[in-house]
Amino acid sequence: MKAFWIVIIIASVILEIITAGLTLIWLGLGACVALIANICGAGFNICAAIFLGVSAFLLYFVRPYSVSFFNRNRKEKHLKYAIGQKVRVIEEVSSSSDHGRVFYNDMEWLATSELPEENFAAGDTAVIKDISGIRLVIGHAGEG
Repeated sequence: MKAFWIVIIIASVILEIITAGLTLIWLGLGACVALIANICGAGFNICAAIFLGVSAFLLYFVRPYSVSFFNRNRKEKHLKYAIGQKVRVIEEVSSSSDHGRVFYNDMEWLATSELPEENFAAGDTAVIKDISGIRLVIGHAGEG
């Protein structure tokens, strides 16, 4: 049975390298613990239960932290790229309205104005000044 767990470890590592989704590596670690249990004399059913338990624990509790750790710079890079880019207003953006929309990067985005007194009519061109949650904060091109 040792060979079975070794094959699962190797397969999960290879597939994790190919997919880079931080999912299969946890199955490999579960298989490592099951292999250790098998070496210590545990039967297949016990090893399978250990494999499932450890893998489920790692997937549920550890994976989210790992994903956020490895992806922490992606959002920042995307934000830096978007700021300063031009957008086309498709639905009025004003301080009195919280549902303005702009068109950027082939997608519709919710938008709000940078300054309370700024208003943008449909068809206007604006510049992304910041991103706040799921909203683009827009302003006039010559400011800030």
